[in-house]
Amino acid sequence: MDSTNQFDWVPFYREFAEKLLVYKNKRKELCGLVHQIFTISGIKEPKLEAYGFELTDIDPFTVFAIFNKSSMTDDNRKKIIAA
Repeated sequence: MDSTNQFDWVPFYREFAEKLLVYKNKRKELCGLVHQIFTISGIKEPKLEAYGFELTDIDPFTVFAIFNKSSMTDDNRKKIIAA
C-alpha cells in the first residue's frame, strides 16, 4: 500500500459516521435502508434467515460491517457505498 494514500478513507468514514448518528434512535428505519441498499446496488443480501432470524434491528455503526467484510470485493463495496 502506498503510504501517501494509506488513510484516504478517513474523511469518508468520518462523514458516514456523522450521517449514521441520525439513526441512533431510528433503528427499524435503518434496517429498511439496509434492505434498500442491497436492492439498489444489485448485490445479494446476506440471508440471516438461515440462522433463524431476519434483520429487524441494527445499530448504526454495525452498518460499517456491511461493506467491510473481508469477503466483499472492492467493486461491491463501492456499489454499496454509492447506494
